[in-house]
Amino acid sequence: MTSNALRSYDGWGQVPEHLRTRTQLSDLDLPRVPGGPVRACVTAPGAVRRRETFDLFDLRESAPSPASANQLAAAAARRTRPEYDCAHCGAHTESPLVRFRPQTQPTDPQQPGRPLCRCCLTIARLRDAQARCADARRLAAQWAAARLADPDTTLVAVTATIPPPPPSGRVRKPIAARIEACDSAGARIVDVTVALAGPRTRGLPADAVPLLDARPMLHHRLGERHRVTWHTSDLNPLREHVARTAAEPDEHGGLELFAHADALAPRVAAWRGEIDPGTRSTRTPLHPGRADRMALLLRRIADQTKEDPT
Repeated sequence: MTSNALRSYDGWGQVPEHLRTRTQLSDLDLPRVPGGPVRACVTAPGAVRRRETFDLFDLRESAPSPASANQLAAAAARRTRPEYDCAHCGAHTESPLVRFRPQTQPTDPQQPGRPLCRCCLTIARLRDAQARCADARRLAAQWAAARLADPDTTLVAVTATIPPPPPSGRVRKPIAARIEACDSAGARIVDVTVALAGPRTRGLPADAVPLLDARPMLHHRLGERHRVTWHTSDLNPLREHVARTAAEPDEHGGLELFAHADALAPRVAAWRGEIDPGTRSTRTPLHPGRADRMALLLRRIADQTKEDPT
C-alpha cells in the first residue's frame, strides 16, 4: 500500500517523465525493474477499471531486469509488429509506441493505426484536429450561405445589465437587457433596452422600458423573422422574465417571441479555426459586441463557400 505522504497525480498527463509504473518499466525496449521505494501514485484509467491507482517508481533508481541480451533479442524477433519504431520519423524509442488513427478516417479493425513516437503523435493529433476543423468550417459556410439567402434572417445581440454581486458572491439576475437587431446586410431593425426588474431597481438604465410595453414592437419587427443570436442562451433572461410576468398568452408572441434562435458563436469558432495546441480544441471567439458586427461575421463565413465551392 502507498503512504498518505506520497505525491498523488490525477491522470497520466500529470506524471513526470522520470516516474513509471512497474509495468511501464518492464515494457521498456530494454526492461528494467524498480530499484527503490514507491515515490508517488497516479489515479488514471487502467486496463480493468476507468479509475485505478498505480504506484510510481523513479526511473533513475531502476535496475536492469534479469533478462539476458540473447533473451531480449529473441523476444524482439517474436514481435508481430514494430512497437518501438516510429512509422513516421523512424525513431527507435525506449517505451512502446501509441498507435494512432485519425478520427477523420473510418475505423478498420484490420488496421489499428500507425505506431508513432511522442513528437510525431503530437503533430498527428494536431493535424487531425485541423482536418476536423476544416470539415466544420465547410459546414459553417454552408449554414451561413443559407442564412444570407433567407431575407428574414435577423442578427440579434442581447447585452444584459447585471448588478454587482453581493458580499456573499451570489450571481444576481439581469435587471435589463439591450436588444439590438439588424438584417444580414447590417441595416438596423431594433435597438431598445428593456427592463427586467421594477422601475425602482438600483442601477436600472434610464432608457429602459418595461418588456411588456416593448413586446408589441418586438413582435412586429422580429416575430416572423429567422433569428440568429451569439449563443442560444442569450435570450434566456427575456424568456424567463416573460414566463414570470405573463399572466396568459397574447397576440404579441409571449414566450414564442424568444423561443428559438440559431447560434452564431460555434460557427465563428469553426470558421476561425484557431486550435489550442494543448487541448486540440478550437478557441472560444470573442463576442463581436453588436448586431452589425455579427452580420459582418455572417457574411465573412458565407464567403468561404466561394473560396471552397465543395
